[in-house]
Amino acid sequence: MIPWLLLACAPRLGHPHVTYAHDAVLPIVHPSNDEDRWYVVFHGTFGDEVWFLDTGYSYTTCDDDMIAARDLETRGSVRIRGEAGDVFASRARIPEFRLGTHQVRMNCVVRDLDTTSSIADPPEVPVMGVLGSDVLTKFDVEIDPSVPSVTLLPRNALKFRRRDPGVVQLKREYAWGLRFRVPVGLADDLMWPVVDTGATGTHVDGERLGLEPTLRQNGVSVRASGATGVIVRDLVYYRVDQLDLAEGSVGPLMLTDRARGPWAAGLLGLNVLSEFRQEYDFDRGLARFVAVPPSKVPSWSDWASFGAPTTP
Repeated sequence: MIPWLLLACAPRLGHPHVTYAHDAVLPIVHPSNDEDRWYVVFHGTFGDEVWFLDTGYSYTTCDDDMIAARDLETRGSVRIRGEAGDVFASRARIPEFRLGTHQVRMNCVVRDLDTTSSIADPPEVPVMGVLGSDVLTKFDVEIDPSVPSVTLLPRNALKFRRRDPGVVQLKREYAWGLRFRVPVGLADDLMWPVVDTGATGTHVDGERLGLEPTLRQNGVSVRASGATGVIVRDLVYYRVDQLDLAEGSVGPLMLTDRARGPWAAGLLGLNVLSEFRQEYDFDRGLARFVAVPPSKVPSWSDWASFGAPTTP
């Protein structure tokens, strides 16, 4: 379950500044305690660092242990609205953050991810933080589940055109937010869910779409971002024949209910995104989706033992 910062905090966080180099390829892995979601590896201050990849986070978030290890000062207070309630975090200025081949200067939200989010500490490697949309949208981005990897390119590196096959429009959440949305077809409905690489499933307002529940589970404990890190809720699922994205489709699949009012977008999760190579050109507001066969995501331990090294 994915949080977002109250936008009144945005001016205090400022905008990341990137010094671009050549393309940075970040392998996708999973830790032993989370085999369903995507984490990326890149060479940083502490060698090969593991970060949770989450376009559903508006602002990149650093685990408090990582900030302490860098001996950086935290200051201020940032309020985060999560699925499991609001949590107050601090922030830290990271003057030099090596992200693959690129250098980033940014303010990072700081909190203990293990106790206030769905990201639990794995025993074999620390998760340094969450790579969110504020940093990702500073690049042209390619996500390829067939490799699997994420490539961060300098801006204006992607050259596809609006009329090319598989190209769709990108929209900002609420027109000015950091998270981004794409058009998805469900039968006769056109939805604009948030692209959420941190969600395993795709979430929709089923009642508003006129869907009939397929399965209900009551009183389920779910790890979620917020003050407690856990929320108990009733879950409702809908089986649909297919979802259409660009010129491809996925299905049949189960969608998870997420009723949030008429102005709230759904979430497009990995059960759909893992079927497409994705290219995002945020400056032009375009994305390209091409159906690909996904490859098995390696565990961090297997990757560290046998995988190729990250870009130095």
